[in-house]
Amino acid sequence: MLKNLSMDYNLRGYSFEYISKILLRRTNKNNFIFQLAQFDSIEEILTKYRFQYDENINQILEILRTDWNRCDLIEFEIDENFNRKIKQIILYDVKTKFYKVDRDYFEFCTSNFKFMDKCTKENIPTKIISIVLFENWRFSFNLFEFSAVKKKTYSNFKKAL
Repeated sequence: MLKNLSMDYNLRGYSFEYISKILLRRTNKNNFIFQLAQFDSIEEILTKYRFQYDENINQILEILRTDWNRCDLIEFEIDENFNRKIKQIILYDVKTKFYKVDRDYFEFCTSNFKFMDKCTKENIPTKIISIVLFENWRFSFNLFEFSAVKKKTYSNFKKAL
């Protein structure tokens, strides 16, 4: 089977989410970075990895319980002095494009944008991972604060006739 990642957007997106997870784990020296698409809920992660948390994290968890899978990656920063106690949660959205695409903004579907914007306003760290694909299997990997980048929203919602 021969697949063309330039045409299979879902597979390309999922592939670079996975690559981003691996690169973040190496860079941040943190194994508690996950793809949301691999889990059914935040509860599954909390239970499986036996995370502990207090009230300051509860606000973020409530947002994630309501709007699960609205971003691509989640990072749990753990307090070294306590047994798997969450200090902070960081949310990431992975955006890929080919180097020939001349665009200085990131595109978001409306629901994804609303979620990331809401999290930013609630002081939850939100970041964009920009992947630019070049020829010969090369790509760039850059990290930006969600609030610091230009954004454009779109909707695939189709009204019933």
